[in-house]
Amino acid sequence: MTSTLYYDQHEGLARAIVKTNGAVAECFFAPQTQAAQTGMICLATVDRLLQGNRHAFLRLPDGSTGFLNDAEDLQGGDEVLVQIKSESRGNKGPGLTRNISLPGVYFIHQPDGEGVSFSRRLDEAGRRHVGPDILAMAEAQPGGWVLRKSCRNAKPEALEREIAGLAAFAEKLDGDPDANGIFLPPPSAFEQGLISAAAEESFEIVVEEGIDLHAQLDNLSRLCPAWTAALKPRLAPHAFDEGDLESFFHALLQEKLPLPQGGSVVFARNEALNVIDVNGGERNRGAEVNHDAARLIMEQIRFRNIGGLIVIDFLKMKSRDERDALTGAIMNLASRDAHAMDVYGFTRMGLFEISRARRGFALDEVMNGRDS
Repeated sequence: MTSTLYYDQHEGLARAIVKTNGAVAECFFAPQTQAAQTGMICLATVDRLLQGNRHAFLRLPDGSTGFLNDAEDLQGGDEVLVQIKSESRGNKGPGLTRNISLPGVYFIHQPDGEGVSFSRRLDEAGRRHVGPDILAMAEAQPGGWVLRKSCRNAKPEALEREIAGLAAFAEKLDGDPDANGIFLPPPSAFEQGLISAAAEESFEIVVEEGIDLHAQLDNLSRLCPAWTAALKPRLAPHAFDEGDLESFFHALLQEKLPLPQGGSVVFARNEALNVIDVNGGERNRGAEVNHDAARLIMEQIRFRNIGGLIVIDFLKMKSRDERDALTGAIMNLASRDAHAMDVYGFTRMGLFEISRARRGFALDEVMNGRDS
């Protein structure tokens, strides 16, 4: 398969869209004025311990306060190496973890972990194509290693170089951070798109003219300097004009989207949960409409980066078998998502519940925050 990453900066928003074999596969975005923090690695100071010292509030380098679940061996005033795993929202600060992950192009290295595992993007069929030499290469290293989909297409020397680079960076975590108190900044939208595009056999990068790519590669240039130095993007006056991507992105901003054969899906959100309603229109075959809607909904959840609790009001179906078939289809679609998802199925009221890990901001949060 071949992929193309399109990147631009439009009205204060950084946008990265990956098309694979001509179809949109991934979408990443971030406000240029308020970058997401998820993924940042930094030193934090223990401010206050809670519940028998099991949890703690930590002061981050920028003065904000984050929450750490695993604090049993800490004391007030301790400096702790942490990684931000979720964004601050409202009065709730960012979520922190001491289980550090270093995201490379081919691997994710967990210095305090152990063993070898596979990323969620690498399905069972893909895992069978990972050569034993790649597994042996990772298993021979200390710490934990997660194999990305892109490792299947990489040359051995590239894999060895990245393993050495990630291991060397892990050793730096015992030293001093930069002047801002940060060891590793959060990945940019461009970097997230780049890693996704690199998962395919070949990929191209199209970047809008006038953008400083060096600033967009701060994360990967620290972890994989040789790989990023070799990138050769193609510059375009208007990157999103190719492939009608402006129309695609405009559709992500709509609350109501039509289904291909009639009917529609409506997206809404409040502080507690995301609500999605399926309308059948003139189609009276509930199961058929629901399956069409499920494919659209699961795709839009990924593209819009919707996280937290999601409740879907599907059309009523005639039998338990139809409900089970829909649940199975949604579970299959959820397994392809890079973010952890739990599919709870139908409630007694007939609503369908899903939860998806929050990573960064949802598109409507970014747009509303930017407007305000």
